[in-house]
Amino acid sequence: MKKHIKSKLTNLVVWFEAILSIFILIAILIGFIDLIKYFRIIFSLAPQNSYKYFQNFLSYILLLVIGLEMIIMLIRHTPGSVIEVLIFGIARKLLIHSDNMIDIVLGIVALAGLFGIKKYLFENKEGNFIKPENEFIMKEENEFIMKEKINKEN
Repeated sequence: MKKHIKSKLTNLVVWFEAILSIFILIAILIGFIDLIKYFRIIFSLAPQNSYKYFQNFLSYILLLVIGLEMIIMLIRHTPGSVIEVLIFGIARKLLIHSDNMIDIVLGIVALAGLFGIKKYLFENKEGNFIKPENEFIMKEENEFIMKEKINKEN
């Protein structure tokens, strides 16, 4: 009985995550309209005045990329996808909102740490992600279950 409830609850959460992913995707598609507006404004301004708008344009693009990475994170359920979202978030902060050298140095250290974690903890020699011991997998009937360790009884 307890396993059945856990399975149903896990399935319900996965469906809610899928619905949230769809909402994020719709918001990103709507956001493309604003990208076109930014593009027109940048080309219509004088070069000396376009810096602020170009910075806003880059900020907006990176925000949309972070949204796309969030969708991937909600679907995959892997540590690597979480790291990707963090990398893009820190990169956006570094490129757009860094006001002083301390922000830049801390951002670089954080990025280096995340790339190190990604390379040495989650990738094998070929550059592919190592599968964690407990990984969400999809069954044919579109139901997610937790994989158990094979040698748990030993």
